[in-house]
Amino acid sequence: MKKLSTILGVLLLIASVSFNSCKKNDTTPAVTPVVVSPAMAHNNSPVEIGHALKLYADTVKGASYSWTGPNSFRSSSQNPVILSFSKAYDGDYTVTTIINGVASAAYHTYVTDMEITASSDSSQITTSIFTTGNTMDLTASNILDYKNQVIGAIYKWTGPNSFTSSLQNPTIGGKVPLTMAAAGTYSVIAIINGGNDTSKPATVTVTIRPAAPKLTATSATVGGTLNLKATPVTGILASDTLYRWTGPNGFTSKVQNPTIPNITRAYTGTYTCYTINNAKDSIRSITASIYVNINFSQNGCNGLKYVFDKSGTFYLVTTIGNQCWMQSDLNDVHTNYTNTYFTWAGAAGPAGVAPQQGTCPVGWHLPNDSMFNSLIQNVGSGNITGFQSPAGFAATFINKMGAYWSVTGSNGSNADYLNLDQMGNLISIKFRSQSDSIQVRCLKD
Repeated sequence: MKKLSTILGVLLLIASVSFNSCKKNDTTPAVTPVVVSPAMAHNNSPVEIGHALKLYADTVKGASYSWTGPNSFRSSSQNPVILSFSKAYDGDYTVTTIINGVASAAYHTYVTDMEITASSDSSQITTSIFTTGNTMDLTASNILDYKNQVIGAIYKWTGPNSFTSSLQNPTIGGKVPLTMAAAGTYSVIAIINGGNDTSKPATVTVTIRPAAPKLTATSATVGGTLNLKATPVTGILASDTLYRWTGPNGFTSKVQNPTIPNITRAYTGTYTCYTINNAKDSIRSITASIYVNINFSQNGCNGLKYVFDKSGTFYLVTTIGNQCWMQSDLNDVHTNYTNTYFTWAGAAGPAGVAPQQGTCPVGWHLPNDSMFNSLIQNVGSGNITGFQSPAGFAATFINKMGAYWSVTGSNGSNADYLNLDQMGNLISIKFRSQSDSIQVRCLKD
């Protein structure tokens, strides 16, 4: 039995040693990850349109390369080339290096083109409009390198009227006024790398719009002549300039300095004028305007300032058209009334052939319908304001109505009169009973 126990102990000891040995050998060592270095990338931009874009990646031993970029660009070359570059290839390119299936982080390089843009200081639109006498700023865009940084470039501008400039952003005008000769297309190129690389020309077309002409007008009174004058701005040749006037009462003219004879109050208002430069494809100027007020004469009638009636009361007189009128209503000297109302018989007196003096001073008479119609034409048909002017007819309105006897239309019971309606802005000749009392205004023979 003792021998058997010893054998069993030996076997157990061998088994224990064998188990422990196997357990120790099952331990798995830690795995160290593989890190692939990225390749630094760069390119030959800015690139002229149509020339070759060259991409470069630094050498990484044992690596392959994977490029991606704009316009669905893909390449496995270390240094790929795009033979005919266009703007579609502008932008960000990335390259990764690959070793044993493991890719590096991406490295970026930015590609720009040599193309520039040209603009003017009118919201950078294709066609710019400027006014003569002002300044015009031309602008060329910057050239950027592969780091998106501005490259120092030489700029060369050419344009109308023998214009040249080596500034990137030149100005025309200032001390030398901008004129119509500056209109046209301007071109600019950018040059880099010591003259080895030149951009394609960029252009901007500029239209020079003439400034508004200067307008003047002589003071005019009813019945006189209104003289209008337009003076073009500097830089506009008279031989190339057309004129277009508009104004009140349907006035139009194509004359530079038009005149309106026998002016009436209807011509009071705003006159406008613009010029057309016939040598530059009918370019219109800015429109100018001037307000003209047609007044009544302040100088009486051919030197006559006033007239006396039969009672010794004097009245100022004024010229309206070719007529000479009292500027206030005639007083009734046949009664003790202090107002200026007359029946038709009291105003006109015995019937006779017009002009009829009636109650008017010597050398003056009551108007007939034809004379009132001339007055209406001179003051301005439908122009109640003209009849209210203190320097003109200066009508008297009672409850917004004015009424003046005419010697026309007597049929024994009625007679015509001038009707002035402030409320309705109406001017007309009507008839009414001769027994009514209304106003009288006298007209010089």
